[in-house]
Amino acid sequence: PTATKLMKIYTVQNQDYQRLEKVRKKPLPRLKYKKLYTEEWRRVLFPLWAFNHRLTSDDSRKLRTPFEYTWTPTAEQKEVIDEINMLSYRTWLIEMKTWRGKGHIILQLANLFQEKVLIACHSRSNMQDTINKFKEFSNYVPWEYHSQKKEIKDITVTTHKSLTQKTDEFAGKFGILIVDECDYNLTPEMLKAIATVDVNWCFGMSWTPTTKELDLESMELVRGPHIKVEWQEDNWYNLIPDILRL
Repeated sequence: PTATKLMKIYTVQNQDYQRLEKVRKKPLPRLKYKKLYTEEWRRVLFPLWAFNHRLTSDDSRKLRTPFEYTWTPTAEQKEVIDEINMLSYRTWLIEMKTWRGKGHIILQLANLFQEKVLIACHSRSNMQDTINKFKEFSNYVPWEYHSQKKEIKDITVTTHKSLTQKTDEFAGKFGILIVDECDYNLTPEMLKAIATVDVNWCFGMSWTPTTKELDLESMELVRGPHIKVEWQEDNWYNLIPDILRL
């Protein structure tokens, strides 16, 4: 499709604009729609999902040392990985609830594709948790890229902020981009980063794959098809109790 057609497709209704109008007590027509692309001089940048059919793999993105995963996936994790492996899509939106093993999904994706991986976390503590998972369950120790440490190697963990501000540092160096908690910081800068970081595969992960402004259908335009194991909520971690206060 032409850029004009894509711009129409990637201009979606803001799910939060009616609330904003009520709060501010005045019409806010400029907030009614949200653009899921970024415009620069003489070019428009769209999410990778718009060009999923053109994404390919190449040997230059392969890991130099084979990745070894030393844990057995749960039935739920296996179902997610099997679906990704079975279909030809290269961009995905993965929904997993609390304590269902998102960290293990990251390792299993690295194990499945055996390609260089860039992982963007929303916080430094989340970064450390991810690094610890690699140390415990694989033969790789990821390198770190953030404000105080700037190391890039085959498997690198960074922050959302560094991904958006230092995209050029990562461009063309990785086969896979995984954005953890992908509903956070979905700014024009983040949209630009995932459009220009030049990867073969792109995964967004979240336990709540929507935002105040974007419904699931809109999020899929950015991240690709939504994966959720339907029976994953049938466990006590995700039960919401009825609380009676006397």
